[in-house]
This record gives sequence, C-alpha cells and structure tokens, in this order.
Amino acid sequence: MSFFSVTNDMAPANLSKHRRFIFSQKVVDLVQDQDTGVKGATLVPSTGSIEGTLKTLEESDSRNAIVYDSDGGKVLGVVSTVDVMVYFGGIRPQLEAAAASSIPSVAYTALLNRPVTTLIGLSRESRSLSVLYETDPLDSLLEVLCNLSHSVIVREDVKRGTDLTKEENLKIVEQLDVVKFLLAHVESLGDIMDNTAASLSFAVSRVSPPSSPSSGYHHVIANGLESDAKRAPPSVTTVHAEEQTLLALERMCQHKHTSLPVLQSSGEIHSVFSSTILRHIKASNMEFLLQPVIGYLQHILKGVPPAQTAFETFTLTTCMANITRHSFHRIFLVTRGMNVTGVIAATDILAVLRQDATDLEPANTPSAE
Repeated sequence: MSFFSVTNDMAPANLSKHRRFIFSQKVVDLVQDQDTGVKGATLVPSTGSIEGTLKTLEESDSRNAIVYDSDGGKVLGVVSTVDVMVYFGGIRPQLEAAAASSIPSVAYTALLNRPVTTLIGLSRESRSLSVLYETDPLDSLLEVLCNLSHSVIVREDVKRGTDLTKEENLKIVEQLDVVKFLLAHVESLGDIMDNTAASLSFAVSRVSPPSSPSSGYHHVIANGLESDAKRAPPSVTTVHAEEQTLLALERMCQHKHTSLPVLQSSGEIHSVFSSTILRHIKASNMEFLLQPVIGYLQHILKGVPPAQTAFETFTLTTCMANITRHSFHRIFLVTRGMNVTGVIAATDILAVLRQDATDLEPANTPSAE
C-alpha cells in the first residue's frame, strides 16, 4: 500500500484571480469551511463483511470507508462505491447461479458475507492511499483529485511521519467537497466562472457512436505522480431504462465511469444510474441486479432520481451548482429536446480551475438546440 503526500508551496507570478485564490488557501480552510460540510471519515474493521460495509455507507451517507486492522487499528486501505461497482460488475456467473438456485437468498447472502478486504484494490484509486495534511496547499489537493483519486485522506499536521490509525481525527475529502468550497467562494474566482460549457469544451467528453472504441488512457509522470491529465476524453456511455442493471454495471466498469445517463426508448435522458446507489444492496434485493435498470431504481430508491443536466450555454458557475445538487460527480450536456450530447465530470471542473485563464482555449458557443 503506497502513500502519496504532495506539496506545492510556490505560486507562479501573474496568476489569474481564481488561481491566486486557490494558491492562497490551505487544505484546512476547506475542511473547516461550513459550506463544504466535510465529515469525519467512515471507519469499518477488516473483519467486517461487504454487507456490513454497505450498511455503514448507507447509514452514514458516505461513498468511502477507511478499512482498519481489527487487531491493531492500523489503516489498511480505503474502499468506495466504485470498488463495490467493480465487485458486482465482475460476478455475473455467481449472481446468475444464485438466482437459479433452490434458495437464492442463501446464495446472495454468501456473496455479501465475503470480507470487506475483498474490495480493496478493485478500483485504481483503492490500490494506493492518497494522503495530505491540513497545512498542505489546496492546489496540492486539486492535483491529487485530478490525477490520482476521487478522494483523499486528510490528516492533522501533528501526525506527519506516523502510521495511519483509526484513532486519528481523519477526514476524507472528495472532489465534490472541493467543488462546493470553490462555489461558496465564487466571488473570489473571477471571470473564469462566466465561461460557458461550450467554451470549455476541451474538457468535455462527447457522445460518440456505440461502435466507436473508447479512448485509451495515456499516462504521463508529472511531479512523481501518475497523471492522466493528457488523456483523450472517453466517449459518453449510456444505458437504456429497460436494459439489465448488471449490464449497466459491466458497462461502467468497462468504460471506467461512475455513473451513466439512463435513456428512454425515445433517446431522451430519463434518470442516472450511479455507483453510489449500490450502497443500498442487500441479500433481499440483489435479484434486482438482474432486472431492468428502471425497475432497480424504482425498487431500491422508491423512485427514479433525476439526472443533473446542463446546456452548453450554461456558465461554469451554473454547471458547478448543478453537479453539487446530487452525489453523482457528473452532469450531462443535453439539447433542448433532452438528448445527451456530452458529460462534464467533477474531474473536468477541477482540471479547468487548475489552469490559468490565459491557458484556456477559446471556443465558439454552439446552439443548445
């Protein structure tokens, strides 16, 4: 298990207003900000089960949990709903066998009774721990969140050089926490917030025909960190409301997406299917993984969550406000007829705000029709 701690104390001269603000802030400013609402980390013991972890995530309304050694309390890793997504997206034969068994509930329970440590390392970001300290620069947090992980463990500065344990006052900061923090200080960010989604289109993933191969990742090494900042943006993947839920999970795993827009038969966006929803899985409802997406959403959530959408004429401020309304990390660009044309992820927003305004490439604003 590797630990990453990044520092970047030197602010280049002649920065744009938003970059000056970011460089003026420390991680502790975000953690203590009332508008951000960063909670203490959710903890689960290594002896716990997948089912117990899902229950803990559901009850704490969290997407991540720190797994600690049940004997000594040392932190072993972090698991998230993305690891849960990869787990269920990779056990189709077992799920189908369980559904066909004489007592499906017993077979489903066995799949959920596996130890929580089974989940560690299933996703790229849980294969290592990204750790920062409260006094580290905010820009270092953005760097890690853009290039390494959707979340970062934050420690008190007095703990530098010591082992991570469950006894600490640990925090987990996610991409959406940073988006909320910056949105709360929008007056300090300057003109960049008036840019439209279309003018920032270099950071936006576009829908491509289903037959097109998804873009590959081209990793580079920057400041000692593995970075995917120079990758070609992957195409937007969708799922239809009547397609199987497990197929949606497999598609999300294949294309490395944490959520998909759910389309009606007419092609209009209807809802969103997110890895976050998997927190609600129990042995009593696992059968719905083999049912249509729309049925899964209606049964598990007792309703269909609305997808957060945006037109290409929306400003960066409006896009940030939309993406923080729900916990899905993505908003979908649509036409006036509600057909999906692209997606903006929280990663895209943070990547834009890590650039100086002079580095942004202008683009003409197309019609939202």
